[in-house]
Amino acid sequence: MIGRIATRGVAAWKGRAGRVAGARAASGGPRKASEALARIRNCGIIAHIDAGKTTLSERLLLYSGSISNLGEVHDGQATMDFMDQERERGITIQSAATSFAWQDTIFNLIDTPGHVDFTVEVERSLRVLDGAVALFDAVHGVEAQSETVWRQARRYGVPRVAFANKLDREGATLERVMDGLRHRLGARPVALQMPLGDAGAFCGVVDLLTMQVLRFEGKHGEIVASAPLVDAAPGLRGMAPAGLPQDVVEAAMECRESMLEGLADADDVLAEAFMEAEDGSSPDAAGLTPADVRAAVRRITLSQPALEAPSGDGAADRSPTVAVLCGSAYKNVGVQPLMDAVREYLPSPLDVPPTPAALVAQEGQSAALRPDATAPLAAFVFKVAAHPTRGPLCYFRVYSGTMTRASLINTTSPGPAERPSKLLQLLADEDKEVDAVPAGQIGAAAGLKRARTGDTLCASSNAKEAVRLPGLLLPEPVFTASIEADSAGQQRQLEAALEVLVRQDPSLRVTEDAETGQLLLSGMGKLHLEVAVERLRREFGVAEVTLGRVTVAYREGVSDEGRFAAVFDRALDGKRHWARVAVKVRAAQAGCGAANTLRGGAGEPDLLSAAAEPEVQGDAAEDAPPARGLRARLVSSGDESADLASASVASGMPPPAPLSRALSDALQEALAAALERGPRIGRAMLGVDLELDPAATFVSPLTTAVALRGAAAAAVTAAISDAGAVMLEPVMALEISTPTEETGAVLNDLSSHRRGRVLDVVPDGRRSIVVAEAPLAELAGDYAGTLRSLSAGEASYSMHFKEYEVVPREAESRVELEAAGLLSG
Repeated sequence: MIGRIATRGVAAWKGRAGRVAGARAASGGPRKASEALARIRNCGIIAHIDAGKTTLSERLLLYSGSISNLGEVHDGQATMDFMDQERERGITIQSAATSFAWQDTIFNLIDTPGHVDFTVEVERSLRVLDGAVALFDAVHGVEAQSETVWRQARRYGVPRVAFANKLDREGATLERVMDGLRHRLGARPVALQMPLGDAGAFCGVVDLLTMQVLRFEGKHGEIVASAPLVDAAPGLRGMAPAGLPQDVVEAAMECRESMLEGLADADDVLAEAFMEAEDGSSPDAAGLTPADVRAAVRRITLSQPALEAPSGDGAADRSPTVAVLCGSAYKNVGVQPLMDAVREYLPSPLDVPPTPAALVAQEGQSAALRPDATAPLAAFVFKVAAHPTRGPLCYFRVYSGTMTRASLINTTSPGPAERPSKLLQLLADEDKEVDAVPAGQIGAAAGLKRARTGDTLCASSNAKEAVRLPGLLLPEPVFTASIEADSAGQQRQLEAALEVLVRQDPSLRVTEDAETGQLLLSGMGKLHLEVAVERLRREFGVAEVTLGRVTVAYREGVSDEGRFAAVFDRALDGKRHWARVAVKVRAAQAGCGAANTLRGGAGEPDLLSAAAEPEVQGDAAEDAPPARGLRARLVSSGDESADLASASVASGMPPPAPLSRALSDALQEALAAALERGPRIGRAMLGVDLELDPAATFVSPLTTAVALRGAAAAAVTAAISDAGAVMLEPVMALEISTPTEETGAVLNDLSSHRRGRVLDVVPDGRRSIVVAEAPLAELAGDYAGTLRSLSAGEASYSMHFKEYEVVPREAESRVELEAAGLLSG
């Protein structure tokens, strides 16, 4: 039997998609709305760089009828790579969103970058996806960035199916991908297909559920031709069809048995069917239909445990069972069955657990959001991008309610409510205007000028029911460079453009060097910074912009615990400014690479509420000793006009007063600002738990924002000194592929010259895969050139950021010199 994939024209799909998207609002019927939601797949493609994500996306668009001409990455014509730099460099830089129909299902697809410098694009995409296709290069198997994106997907609890790509390449095997899934990702892979032919002879797949041979014909593989592998005789190994060797048939039979056993290990319903069959019989004796097996695969996929599942049910300890399909996107083999797998196995918005959200008006209370289009609006902004004619576009996912063009929107960013000027449904760099985006859907809005990545959007008419959705986990930048324009006019333009760029890409960070006044641009890698500068030139018209030498983004932390209380008492313009601030700093329990935390004291996680209600009030404040063992010492600022007195001196202390909201904000800003510059090398602090002591912190009618800032800065600086400041450096996870005979030289270079730690050496045919960790400072030069010289030009490597670690004592002098600009990295 031969079946042809039906295609639809772009115009026909856009009209149909608009009707589906508006079905809930138009019909008002809950049953129809539920049916429409069940036909939505919010899915993405995640992979290591060059695994073939964009090539696969192009086929998805072609076979769905969304495009009529196939564009290739190497020709710079891929639809999903719509930025000029993406087409020039042949890589994906920004995640691209598109919608299309496949059979009766709407796919909202996000193609993500694979380069380590653009990991945040994957992070914010996975935040709003319900499912993902994990793509692997069958020549190389699981690679370094594969591990990163897999871990990101598990952290967000995103169910995955796997696709072994590039099976037409020399050296490609499905088993290499399966082994990598088992040993590197801790998964239990179950192959649903068996490839036919190796390398250049790869011509199709065997569907192990139906035991059909699938071949892909036509100019672009748009015709799927299927034929039965054997005669339909239960339990018998039938004769091979014409042209297919008997050993291939027997191999397929064995693969099917392995598939059924693997699925039964993970699914109780399937296991029960096996137990009801006669002892010693093959799994096929259970009388399972393809529909039975598909249902089991779907149950297994939807139950994949999240990385940080609650320990009570042991979910965090379970390895996920993952369905694996195979093919070659570039050779147009196996793509349509993958589209069917996304439709059949990955979840709809109805299948995912309710989304937790904090109730804004009820502190400490939360809500569980379900995709109900009639509920109050709650949407999450996962990306802000510039459009050449529409201005800033906010990409969002609606978790509850319906976003309409008439909606007056409040965001978690401060400011008045805004109304979207247009709502859009996207096809890569094209778009279609719609009237509404209901719960479960992904869309974009023009006209929301204040919204930032990570904001929650709520309707102002439902202010009492407003919620705040969990934000994004953004990585720390690891590279920094100075950036400046060649003229004063261009400098003002540069600063305005950087503000917009950081809004669009929150993994970029702009700071000012306190000593030189230079602007510093920090990012995830050299390529990340180069792309940012090129965007400034092309998209923002800052033609004359210079990026300085790229250096490692060192940080500072603390090694122990320190406490201090400082009093600011100073006369300025004839007015007395007074405040007393007491703090404790210590290394964060999550490690030196964790984000800084500001707390209000024991049992008081909210800094502002703790500071606003001190434990010591009234006359008792005059005699109150420093609380919780706070050591009182004299702090000198070096300014003779300032009087920073000991916290234990009570005489002359003004009476206490309530802390206003304005002063609360000033105190919070001052404490956060005090962590922006450490004492060792002037770099921002990281992994610091800063706790305000509310019992020893006082304000009075004489307290001003100036006084609070002065006292806070002095207290934090002294407490950090007391705790012991340390320097932190970014450490990278490395994966090096080298000829086996050169492995010793590579290992020696790592351990002897780069402060590296070798974690594993994995044989890979005539090559070895070295898995290691090393400080970025030791790799930031021409490490690629060193590898080539050690391996006669045959070794290669990839790396991604792992964590910040304390700089060892023997490397401190070098880091201090490098941070001061006196030594090249």
